[in-house]
Amino acid sequence: MKRLLLLLSISVLTACGGSPPDALSEEDLALADPSWPETLPAANDGYPDLGDPCRLLGEAEATRPFMDEGAELVGCRDPRDAAMIDGARVVGEVEGITIVSVALPPPPPEVIEDPDAAEPAARLIACTGRGIEGAARCTVTVDQLQDGTSQLNIQFDNGNRRTLYFEGTSLVGADSSEADGSAAFVLDGRRDFDRTIVSYGPERFVIPHSLLPSGPVMRGQPTPLPAPPVDPLAALPPSE
Repeated sequence: MKRLLLLLSISVLTACGGSPPDALSEEDLALADPSWPETLPAANDGYPDLGDPCRLLGEAEATRPFMDEGAELVGCRDPRDAAMIDGARVVGEVEGITIVSVALPPPPPEVIEDPDAAEPAARLIACTGRGIEGAARCTVTVDQLQDGTSQLNIQFDNGNRRTLYFEGTSLVGADSSEADGSAAFVLDGRRDFDRTIVSYGPERFVIPHSLLPSGPVMRGQPTPLPAPPVDPLAALPPSE
């Protein structure tokens, strides 16, 4: 009935020498299309692109049997148009309109952290530092960062902490803070056979290379000779 009234209104305006009002929307024109059944609520902008002959369908009594949460329901007057839609699957026909189901792309996988994943194993290393008399043992865990750097998380017996960074078996950095004075510390690392002896202000650490992944061997560069054995917790002379 709505279509009929709309068509009559357009006819009367034309007969009187007028033109259809600008207020007529594309939706009104779509509703005035007698070839589209009222039982199939449809968007009027084309599917999959604007102006295409097929239409995205909404939920109604006629479409409900074909609805799927993981797919869009599309109606096409011509089955050949339906066959041109990627991933379309014909599921039925209503009043001459071919109904196809078009699967929606799957959602991105949800990343779920494994609560049972093993944490890095803790090791003990020789160390000394502020508030510690003589040689001591520190607990260290190693995290592999995305850029390949090894992050050594070190904790002293008195609760103080230090973080060292290695690329392969080469010392490349340490954390620092104005609060504990470490911002003024000088970082130094000396190889001693299969370990690196780290000096950082008043702190000393003996880092076995077994904690670290081996770095790549650069062709054309001779392997440096190891330094002679030294007391790992003795004060180190400044680097040249």
